[in-house]
Amino acid sequence: MLEQIRAHAQSWGVKIAFGIIILVFVFWGVGSMNNSSSGALATVNKKPILLQEFGRTYERQVEALRSRYPGITAEDMKQMGLKRQVLQSMITERLLADEAVRIGLSVSPVELRRSIESITAFRNGDGKFDAEVYRSVLKGQQTTPGRFEDGIRHDMLLQKLRDRVTAPASITDEEARALFDYGRERRTIEYVLFPPEDYVLKVTPTDEQIAERYNENLDAWRNPQRISLDGVTLTPASLAASVEIPESAIAAFYADNAETYFVVPERVRARHILFMAQEGASKEEDAAARAKAEDVIAQVKKGKDFAALAAKLSDDKGSGSQGGDLGWFTKGQMVPPFEAAAFALKPGEISAPVRTAFGWHVIKLEAHEAQRTRALDEVRGEIRQRLGEEKASERMHEALDTALEMAGAGKSIDDIAKALKLEHKPTGLFSRADAGVAVGLKGQSVGTAFTTPAGTVIDTPLEIEGGYMIAAVLESQPESVTPLEKVKEEVAAQVRRIEGAKLAVKAAQEAGAKLADGLPVDLAAKVKTADPFGRNGVVAAFGQSRALVDAAFAAAPGAWQAAPVDTSAGAVLFRVKDVQRPTDAEWSAAAETVRATVLSAKREELFRVFVGELSAAAKIELRNAKILED
Repeated sequence: MLEQIRAHAQSWGVKIAFGIIILVFVFWGVGSMNNSSSGALATVNKKPILLQEFGRTYERQVEALRSRYPGITAEDMKQMGLKRQVLQSMITERLLADEAVRIGLSVSPVELRRSIESITAFRNGDGKFDAEVYRSVLKGQQTTPGRFEDGIRHDMLLQKLRDRVTAPASITDEEARALFDYGRERRTIEYVLFPPEDYVLKVTPTDEQIAERYNENLDAWRNPQRISLDGVTLTPASLAASVEIPESAIAAFYADNAETYFVVPERVRARHILFMAQEGASKEEDAAARAKAEDVIAQVKKGKDFAALAAKLSDDKGSGSQGGDLGWFTKGQMVPPFEAAAFALKPGEISAPVRTAFGWHVIKLEAHEAQRTRALDEVRGEIRQRLGEEKASERMHEALDTALEMAGAGKSIDDIAKALKLEHKPTGLFSRADAGVAVGLKGQSVGTAFTTPAGTVIDTPLEIEGGYMIAAVLESQPESVTPLEKVKEEVAAQVRRIEGAKLAVKAAQEAGAKLADGLPVDLAAKVKTADPFGRNGVVAAFGQSRALVDAAFAAAPGAWQAAPVDTSAGAVLFRVKDVQRPTDAEWSAAAETVRATVLSAKREELFRVFVGELSAAAKIELRNAKILED
């Protein structure tokens, strides 16, 4: 909470800047890197960053990460170099704070007081700053007014420096409009595609080509070590079946918890037809999508089958292939406008056009079920399993001890399973990469299983999701490479595709060389038009194709381009058919946001350069490098 409080006191701009800066500011090129037993982790212009200070800052960052990402592990943080990031951020802050003092910046008591009084967490019921509330909140966060005010003063000082450094940044209306036009421009191309498939049959791979392709891609034919296990799993779920649960306990649990665990919320089953017009679409695109939705409603009213129309017309291809069926859903699972319309319908009814962020929907309600509580007979098995697992968890260690004693005495997996009244069965072959999915093996247990010889009962329990496994290695297949003779046809097919693509490019180049005389009749019959696209690298007919987009935006409209562009679909000859630039009305609607965004980016760049210059002139020494590696 304290970090949030401080964030509202002008610190976010600085913090965000630091987040950007530490990614590009590498200070290891200056100073020395030697271990020392002193209390300093590093020095900045001969001023120390103490180990204790670093430790506190690092722990705060760890707490923040764990709060945001509960599943993050110590190993994750080590791999992301969190300690180095924290130290780099501290060095940056030290350089900035020293520079602020050097040029005479300061925070007056009046400024500090106004900043603190503006924090809503310190206000009473009347909305006014309250000193008692202030002290109480800080006490709850285990800090003092002095420490808190030092932090606020520090953040304000850095913000003042940032404001001064970035003040020269400016943006003219002409510059902002040019950038807007550049980013929003869309182009339409006409093109002729030379697909590799048209040339594959012309390729006859030689033995040399096949062997070369095989040897260049040996990893594709490499088979990892694989093993199979025969094991007994010891988890609350597996042990639950052997626990006797009286009917009276099941009935009592149901009576106490029916309204907690067994309530089925109100739900509906619906179909829909979507016509895409995402947020930001032009008025024309939006109106066209709505008109399509209204036309569908008219067709359904005339007796057309909704599912058939969904399969044919819906832009949601996932549900469209199922006749628009979305299955059952409850409140909170769909976007609000869609949900409100669906739950307001009666079974069999069709909605009016419904606008969401995705476009215009037409909804048909198939069924509606009111909220209900599942009967005891429906959930008896679930309750028995739940209570069984609770009791089984209490005897997990006892079962594990029994299994280990029997394994140590040379007993087989079958003997152990019978003694514990559990089932066992072979896992089938799996690799190290698949161990988690196939068997649920975790951590070091994977290595233990893969280093145990076949035919051996593993003498330690293997950790799995939710418990343990006592297992024997049934089979162990070493790593190998599939011989060429077994994959020759597959390799030959790869060669044909590769060489076919080369022939397609060659054919496109030859055709492009003749375009000065006009488009030949045979090619003119193959001309297609792509949907308008922007600069983001995606062309609907080709998917992600950076090269084609760059070529299209570099080309002058009207003329066929002689040089083909190689895409994943084949070689492409094209010409720019149309250039669509944003209108004055679109610019007017976006102008304020564009100016603010560009100005912010310019300020960030000024600040980044400023910090880079500070770091280049500084003397920074790392005294305890080992701390960052632990």
